[in-house]
Amino acid sequence: MPETSGFYAISIVSKMLSIHPQTIRRYEELGLICPKKLAGKTRVFSDEDIEVLKKIQEFTKDLGINIAGVEVILRLSKRVEELESEVIRLNNLLNNISKEKEGESDEPR
Repeated sequence: MPETSGFYAISIVSKMLSIHPQTIRRYEELGLICPKKLAGKTRVFSDEDIEVLKKIQEFTKDLGINIAGVEVILRLSKRVEELESEVIRLNNLLNNISKEKEGESDEPR
């Protein structure tokens, strides 16, 4: 995901992606996106939110997947990212342990 460089009002996001604002609100209600809220109830959408909305559009319009399917796909994608991060963390830990073991075996007894 790209780093967040800006925040956009729902009207701007709606125009950018040709999605009705009520549809965007519905996706929020379903938990598919989580825009930040400013004072009052003003929603602001990050670049990451916009990328998720683009994925939702691709899944629903291009691939014909219903919203329930999109929800499952997004949840599983997030879980895969979490697991990939965990694998990297564990590999780093394993490498550190291996280096320590090598250092111990090189020391005279």
